[in-house]
Amino acid sequence: MTTTAISNQQNSNSISFFYTPHTPIKITHDDNFTHYGFPGEGTSENPYIIEGYNITSTNEDGICVTYTTKHFVIKDCYIDAYYNGIFVDNVANGTVTIINNTCINNYYGICLESTDNSIVENNSCSNNEYIGIQVSLCSYSAIINNTCNNLGWEGVQMYGSSFLTVTNNTLHNNDKGVTFWETESCVFSYNYIRDCYEHGIFMGSASKDNIIHNNAFVNNNLGGSSQGYDDGVNNTWYDPLMNVGNYWNEWIGTGNYAIDGSASSVDLYPLGESPLVTIAEFQINYISILTIFVIPLVMIAANIRKKNK
Repeated sequence: MTTTAISNQQNSNSISFFYTPHTPIKITHDDNFTHYGFPGEGTSENPYIIEGYNITSTNEDGICVTYTTKHFVIKDCYIDAYYNGIFVDNVANGTVTIINNTCINNYYGICLESTDNSIVENNSCSNNEYIGIQVSLCSYSAIINNTCNNLGWEGVQMYGSSFLTVTNNTLHNNDKGVTFWETESCVFSYNYIRDCYEHGIFMGSASKDNIIHNNAFVNNNLGGSSQGYDDGVNNTWYDPLMNVGNYWNEWIGTGNYAIDGSASSVDLYPLGESPLVTIAEFQINYISILTIFVIPLVMIAANIRKKNK
């Protein structure tokens, strides 16, 4: 089978991969992994590997995996498909890793539904018509070091989810940067959100107990009164342990930073400079390890609120 070379740019590091052309992949049962001939055994130590494919389609998802129990990794693929670049739904707890893929010109870049303890890391989602990464009805998953740009709706959208870790992502030139809908107890930290037409971050109603800190918001919602929006309940716009908020580039340097929305939220400790320069030299592995310790912040913040009531 012949291969084609496609340049994949992730976080300003241009890496040349050789992709193998492949028809769309649809897996709806554990046996499908072996039918396709993917290497691996489907265990946590030796997962099935879906790797190195160029998938282009005008009428279906690029890679679709549903209702499986085996461990698998989707990595280093280039996907230009009709609807979802990568769609994963109702797979067993902790069995999926999606890493180092390029999803371009789809409706949705990566869509993860009803799938807990998953990892979506170091992917590039650009020029998709609606959303770069959508996470629906998921818990305890990590969205790490992805780039989502030039999207019609949002860079990242979370719906009906809880205890997610969303860190070190770059979201730019989208309609909105990131949106939370009916999502709770998540940590959104060390992300770079810039040049979005509307708010850089949007907390919809019924989104509660989320923590937002150490992010850099630059030139979002230009002409508006705030780069953030909060219609939720008990969302904390700073690190409750360190009393460190977020960087908002239009902040005047004194006082709080007011967040738009019915919650009347404020960032009590806005930062005078971007915190991201302090983590620029961190290795990706360090960020991955860091996420293990981030989720407990939600629990601590909830206890602090209870004690203060």
